Amino acid sequence: MTAALLSGGLFCLVMGAPPVITTPRGFIFYYPGVDYQTGAEAFIVALLTLMGVAGLIAIHHNASKPQSEGRSLAFTLLGLFLILMCVLALAWLIYLKILFYI
Repeated sequence: MTAALLSGGLFCLVMGAPPVITTPRGFIFYYPGVDYQTGAEAFIVALLTLMGVAGLIAIHHNASKPQSEGRSLAFTLLGLFLILMCVLALAWLIYLKILFYI
């Protein structure tokens, strides 16, 4: 529920945002600008947020219940990978929104 609210899902419900934007060249899943968003964009941001939270949970699980060295390293690397992918994907999405807005 928190990921849906943080991603702008409530904004999409209140403002009646379309799921995607249709153009002559095809579909656009993100709105080029920081003042509006589509439903698909909110869904993608929510999934990326949940992916980052899953990485934090993997690292926390590893720290609170240490196991064998190999398994501990795997949980830590998995958590760091999920967090890194989340941050990079969200940064790429905001870069696209700003790039085409100017």
